[in-house]
Amino acid sequence: MRLQVNRTLRRLAIVSLLTSSLTCGGSQAKERPHREAVLDSATARALDEQIQTLKFIELEKRVSSLPPSVDRDYFAGVSANRGGQLAVSTRLLEQALPRLRSDERRRTALALATLADDYLKLFRYKDAETQYARLIRDYPQDIDPALLDNIKDDFGVIQLMVNFPPQTIERNGSTKIKTVRSQIGTLDGSLTIGGVESPWILDTGANFSVVTTTLAKRMHVTISENTAHTKGGVTGLENTIHVGLLPSLTLGSIIVHNVVLLVFDDDGLRITLGPKASYQIQGILGYPVFQSLGAVRFEASGYFSVDTASLNVPQSSRLFMNKLTPLIAGDMNDKQLLFAFDTGANTTQFTRRYYQEFPDQFTGLKLETVENGGAGGATKTQMYLLPQATIRLSGQPVVLHNVATLTGLMGTELDDSYGNLGRDVTAGYKSFTFDFVKMTFVLGDRIANPQ
Repeated sequence: MRLQVNRTLRRLAIVSLLTSSLTCGGSQAKERPHREAVLDSATARALDEQIQTLKFIELEKRVSSLPPSVDRDYFAGVSANRGGQLAVSTRLLEQALPRLRSDERRRTALALATLADDYLKLFRYKDAETQYARLIRDYPQDIDPALLDNIKDDFGVIQLMVNFPPQTIERNGSTKIKTVRSQIGTLDGSLTIGGVESPWILDTGANFSVVTTTLAKRMHVTISENTAHTKGGVTGLENTIHVGLLPSLTLGSIIVHNVVLLVFDDDGLRITLGPKASYQIQGILGYPVFQSLGAVRFEASGYFSVDTASLNVPQSSRLFMNKLTPLIAGDMNDKQLLFAFDTGANTTQFTRRYYQEFPDQFTGLKLETVENGGAGGATKTQMYLLPQATIRLSGQPVVLHNVATLTGLMGTELDDSYGNLGRDVTAGYKSFTFDFVKMTFVLGDRIANPQ
C-alpha cells in the first residue's frame, strides 16, 4: 500500500452546484405552441447527452447551427457557461427559463443550476442563493438522488456568504511571486495578509480559497457563527466549515478585494504522512481569485506571474468549466477528452469513466490498495496503476507513468471527467499558463534535460 497525497485541494472544495447528470432524459415530442421553432426529439436528446457527458466542444458546434428558439437559448446558455462566457450564459438562460415548458423539468433544473453557477462566478451571491432555493424547493425529484445532499450542502455554504460584497480587483501593474515546493509537494507562495506571513498553496482546482481557523484569527478575519458542510474529492469525507471575508489580498501590484474564505478546523487541513508524521496546510488560494486575475503563469524556475501579455503562444488547448472546476481538452486515445487540472495535485489520476471507456488498457494489471489522505482523514481505495499513458496538450505529447486509475465513483464532480491532471503533466516544461479570459491552457517550452 502506498500513501498518495494528491488531490489535496479538491478535497477541500465545494462539490459546487449541480452535475451535468441532471440532463438525463430527452425532450418531449409533443407540439409546442407559441414557440419560434421546435427541435426534433433526436437532436434534443443528442444535445442533452453532450451536456451530460461533458462533450462541450461538440455541443458548441451543434448549438451554433440551431435555429432561433427557446431551445437554442437554453442549450446555448449552458454551452456558454461551460465555455466561461458568463455574461452570455446569464443573458440566454434568463431569457430561456420563463419560456421552458412545464413538463421540461429536468432542463429547468439544469438551467437553474447553471444560472446559479453564473451568478456565483460573477459574485452575485444573493442571486445565486435565489436559484438554489428554487431548485431545492421545486425540483428535488428532478435531480439525481445521489446529488441532492451535495446540492443542499452547497446551498448551505452560499447562505453563509449571501450578504458578502462582490469580489473586485485593482490592477497597478504586473505581478511576480516566488514559489516553493512544500513538504507534500504542493506549489506554495509566501503571502503577507493582515500583517501575517504564511505559505498559501496556489491551486486553480480549489473551488474557493481556504484557511485554517488559526490563520483566520491571526489575520483578524471575522468568522461566521453558523456552519455548513462540504464533501469532496477522493476521500468523499464530510467537513464542517465556517466562512469568512478577507477585505483585501495583495499579490504584488494587484489587490483582490472581498475574497471569500472557507474556514476549516486546523485538524481538517492536516495531512497525515505516516504513523507519527503530518503536515499542516495553512491557506489555499482558490479558483475565484485566479478567475479575477485572468491569465496566470506558473514557471518551473520557481515563480508565479500574472502579466502574461508577452507570452508567445504557438498552440493552446481549450479550457472549459464544470461549475467551479477548470477542465482541459486533451487529445488521447484518438479522442479529445476533458480532464480536470489541479495545481495542488502531485500526480495524475484517472477516474472510473476512463477505466470503463478504455478497459483493454488494464488487461493483465493487478488492483492495488491506495490510501488517499485529505481534509478530515483518509480512505483506502482499489485502483489500477496504468504503466504509461500519453496525452497531447498544447500541441505537445506528454508521457505519464504509473497513473492511478479508479474503478469506483468518488461521488463528486470529478466523476464526470476522465481524470485529474497533476503536476507530473507539467514537470518537463518551463511553464504552464491558464488564461481564464481566452479560456485556453498553454504548455511552455520543454526543459532540455529535466532532472
